[in-house]
Amino acid sequence: MEQYSILGRIGEGAHGIVFKAKHIERRDQQEGVGLTYRRAEKKTRGTYKASLEKKQSLTLVRLPSLCILLYECVSRWDNRPDPPELLQITEPKRRSVTLSWTPGDEHNSPVLEYVVEFEDQGSKESGWEELKRVIGKKSRTNLPLWPYISYRFRVIAINYVGKSGSSLPSEIHNTPAEVPDNNPADVRSESIDPDTLVITWEDIDQRNFNGPDFKYRVQWRRVVGSGPTWHTNYTTTSPFTVSDIGSFSAFEIKVQAVNEQGVGPEPDAVIGYSGEDVPLKAPKNVGIELINSTTFRVNWAAIEKKTVRGHLLGYKVYVTRTGSRGHHRGPESPVVVEPTEEKKLISDLRPYSHYDLAVAVFNSKGEGPPSEKLSFNTSEGVPGPPMSLMLDSQSETEMTLRWTPPDHPNGVPNGYALQYQQ
Repeated sequence: MEQYSILGRIGEGAHGIVFKAKHIERRDQQEGVGLTYRRAEKKTRGTYKASLEKKQSLTLVRLPSLCILLYECVSRWDNRPDPPELLQITEPKRRSVTLSWTPGDEHNSPVLEYVVEFEDQGSKESGWEELKRVIGKKSRTNLPLWPYISYRFRVIAINYVGKSGSSLPSEIHNTPAEVPDNNPADVRSESIDPDTLVITWEDIDQRNFNGPDFKYRVQWRRVVGSGPTWHTNYTTTSPFTVSDIGSFSAFEIKVQAVNEQGVGPEPDAVIGYSGEDVPLKAPKNVGIELINSTTFRVNWAAIEKKTVRGHLLGYKVYVTRTGSRGHHRGPESPVVVEPTEEKKLISDLRPYSHYDLAVAVFNSKGEGPPSEKLSFNTSEGVPGPPMSLMLDSQSETEMTLRWTPPDHPNGVPNGYALQYQQ
């Protein structure tokens, strides 16, 4: 009794006195108090309800008359609910059942909600999963189910203190097989290698197979040239590869879910392409228009799409300066032109220089062959300054100037202008 302080006497029986006691340690929960008592010669245990006064004062009630000797009080503050019992499955339908249960003891803390869990007997590695939550005032609920699943259910009660243990599992309930509800999503082509068509999609979750012998029916046909005939094949997983069909050809493709019961809805076709290859041809009719000694405009005819053999990413214009005296200077970095353009203004050339020009098409696989080399010369421009200037004074009345020619004469020098001031 050292855990309690006596607050007063409640009553007296033939075998002892009943006291009103106060627990020394503070507790805010409501629950019963375990009592150990003696009855005649035999020692037994029992649990009786208690009401809480001002959070710490306990008044014991429901004591048997004339036969109780108060011996020792032990507090018991675990007031989580007991697990639900007697789970029953009723009203079975194709995709639902009604589950009911008997609530366990709440221990003076009302149940807030019940959690209904299920276990797929065909895939036990997934373990128990939450299926639905039900408010605490109810003890039955309708459960939506998937076709072709073997179910077991269990229920857990929750109050302010925490969760109960799990109820015992229900009996097994099997739902019948049905045709698939949906086809796979995000059907597309992810073709990388030339001459192949790779059809891919998001695989359907196994719980949506809806029946045994699940698979995908893959269909494809050329957008042009082959008429209405569809090619068909079956597979159990993504992707599916079709070979020997040409590079970057357009196809209609569709994927349909199938099981032993039948096929899913009729899918819509999407457009996909076989793998790209490097372009076959160069642009034609390449022309040059000189604007001034440092700028020109290049243009060309539109490329035939079928010769690109892929998505046209643009053009590359190669401009190579061979030098003002004919010696080779090597190619410069190409100028990249957007795929929607068929001309380009190019600046920063050297005056009085010889250039070679070529244009190529490129896609994700690389560049096609360059166009025929086109040569041109830029006109003369303003010369650069002399590289150096030296002064030699041999007397008080004369001096000699020496200089080296400019590094960029930009033409044929006609002479030098000498300027001086005192």
